[in-house]
Amino acid sequence: MSINKNIDFDVPNELAPNTSTFSAQPSGLKAIYLIGKQLKIDVKRWVLPFQLLPIDSPGTMIAYLPPEKYSDTEKDIIAEWLGNGGRFIVIGNETWFEAYSDQSFLEMNEDIELYNVSDVINNNGLKKKEEKTLSLLADLFYGHDSIYFDDYHNGIKDKRSFSVLFLSFIRYPWGQFCLSGLVALMVGLFGYRLRMDRYRYNQNESLTTHQQHYPSRIDSLTSLFRYIDSYELSSDIARNYHKFKGN
Repeated sequence: MSINKNIDFDVPNELAPNTSTFSAQPSGLKAIYLIGKQLKIDVKRWVLPFQLLPIDSPGTMIAYLPPEKYSDTEKDIIAEWLGNGGRFIVIGNETWFEAYSDQSFLEMNEDIELYNVSDVINNNGLKKKEEKTLSLLADLFYGHDSIYFDDYHNGIKDKRSFSVLFLSFIRYPWGQFCLSGLVALMVGLFGYRLRMDRYRYNQNESLTTHQQHYPSRIDSLTSLFRYIDSYELSSDIARNYHKFKGN
């Protein structure tokens, strides 16, 4: 990768994201990120949990955090990221390197790259030491088309939205199990509701049909009773007539 040596290290303020959390001292991630933007490199702020990293097509992840602060799940993801050809770079200052103690994680992930940037970054900006600064930028930006900056562990972790939490939740097997159970429950309730609606509809239809036929049955019975009454009355008249005639 060729680097333009005429880079203006005084990054204009309008390039800075409005809600950037890169300004957390003393990382310098913001300065490096903005230089990458000036170089027209595909640099991105990664604001999601590591569980959502594109493991199948890894790029370069640049972070400012002692690996000892990562969870066991995140360490496994980092190992998988490296195993698939990705780069994982941790930058820090001299104090950080002196206090660094998680040697077991380093030995397990030998491909993790550590950079002491004390002589290049100061007050969250890049020092105008062109040779060292350009060398650092070349090392950080070389190797992949996609460069990610870990903004999730630099302040934004405490400001996660519901969508981020939900995506992180369903990434885990138990999250997928709970989601599948919820979907199955909703489908079951929908089926039960549909069945009950059909049952009520059939009951109402049967009652309506019965009520519709009831008046006609009443009319038929009334006609029958009238016929019987008229027949009995006619019989009485006939008997009385024959009696009268016989006398």
